[in-house]
Parts: sequence; structure tokens; C-alpha cells
Amino acid sequence: MATNTLSACWKASLSFFKPSEFKVLLWATGRNLNTSIKLMLRYFWWLLAAIVIIPFCIVKLGGDWQALQSIDLYTEPTILMVCGALLLTLSTFLLTFFYVLCARPSNELKNASYFITYTPYMGLVALLWVVMGIMGHIPLLRFAAQMASLAGFLGTIFFLDGKNTLKDFGTALLNGLQMLIYFAPFFALLNIVGILVVMALLGLVFMLLFWLEMYLFGTGTISFSIVAMFLFLFYAAAMSFYMVMYTKIKHSYHTLFFQDKQTV
Repeated sequence: MATNTLSACWKASLSFFKPSEFKVLLWATGRNLNTSIKLMLRYFWWLLAAIVIIPFCIVKLGGDWQALQSIDLYTEPTILMVCGALLLTLSTFLLTFFYVLCARPSNELKNASYFITYTPYMGLVALLWVVMGIMGHIPLLRFAAQMASLAGFLGTIFFLDGKNTLKDFGTALLNGLQMLIYFAPFFALLNIVGILVVMALLGLVFMLLFWLEMYLFGTGTISFSIVAMFLFLFYAAAMSFYMVMYTKIKHSYHTLFFQDKQTV
């Protein structure tokens, strides 16, 4: 990695924040988000329903545990919580994976056959995300894990755009890491500022919804489902944005990743 090339890319990455440039990126993100959400609603509406219904059930059943105990259905309230958490985790992973397939740039017709074709690669992607998830729970590595997760996300797209072999998976991850390093200032600032601002806003929205629901109905169950949907929309918008950035960087700086080769 030449120092001159790295410094030039770092300087170029900061130019993405120019109002005129950033406006185009947001416009492209909006188009990608709109198209991807339509595909999700068409093919994966059941996953969208799951991330709304499951949090509701977890909180509702947890809150009504005394009533369930009276008829001796279960012995521990944690059984419900653990099962619900596992279902929510599985639904979230599937939702994320299929959203990536919806949002990724591709000349293929995105129909049922398209999603079935790429489903076998779910295992490799799951393995990567499990490792990143474990890293995210280590306090000293949390920020590094966030950036590593982004590199993994970018690597996943490289992998899906390649020949989809196990050998290509390692190369794709290296390309994802390389893209992150070459354009680190942009991704780091966006990651820090964007996540802090959005999470603060989501926290405020949740508190307002929760207290409003408690005041009107004496329960805060529905608030969790509403916030779950807001979280999905936030992550969907973030993934669409990174898809746009991936496409822009890959085609504008393709020699960084594919020396003497054409982009896919």
C-alpha cells in the first residue's frame, strides 16, 4: 500500500462531505432504499412482520408472567425471553442478509430465483457476522469492531459480486478491509457522528413513545415494536448508503482492488 496512494485516497474521501457531492450520495441512497424496501415488502414481508411482532410478544409475555405461572405452563420466565431473543436474532440476520441482496448493485433480475441462488452463501456470511458480533461485546474493541463490521459488510458485497467460491471469500474480505483503510477518514467520521446522532434520536423517540403509551394505556409494550421498525429503517438506510459508497469507490478506484482487471 503506497503512502502516496493512501494519502491521496484519504484526501479524496474527505471530499465526499462536500455539500454537492454528499447531496448526490443521499439522492442515490434514497433511490436504493426505495427500491430495496419495495423488494423486501414483496418477498420478505414476513420477516418485517417478525421484527415487529416478536419484540411485542417478548415484552408482553414477560410482563404477564405471573398469569402464565398460575397455570404452570413453564417453570422459568427466562425460557420465553431466551426463545424470543433467539427468534429475534435469527429474524434480524435473515432480514439483514436478504436486504443486502435487495440493495446490492447487480444486473441480475431480482426475483425469487435470484434470492434462492444466493441463499446457500448465507452460512459464510453468518460466520463472519458472528465473529464481528463477539468482537462488539469486548469493551476495548467496540469501536474497532464497528469498523471491522463495516469492512466485513463491504467484503460481503465484494464476495457476492465475485465468483462465490471459498477462496474468493478471503479475497473479498481483504478487499473490504482495503476499501475501509483507503477511505478511513470518511467511514470513521460517518460512523462516529452518524451513529451517535441517530441513536440519540432513536432513544429520545423511544422514551417519548414509551411514556405516552404508559400514560394512555398503562403499558409500554407497543413502543418496543415501533422502535424495532425504526431501527430496521435506520439500518436499511445505512446499508443502502454504504452500497452507494461501495459502488462509487469500486468503479472510481477499481485498480486499488482489481489490478489490471475490469470491475464486475
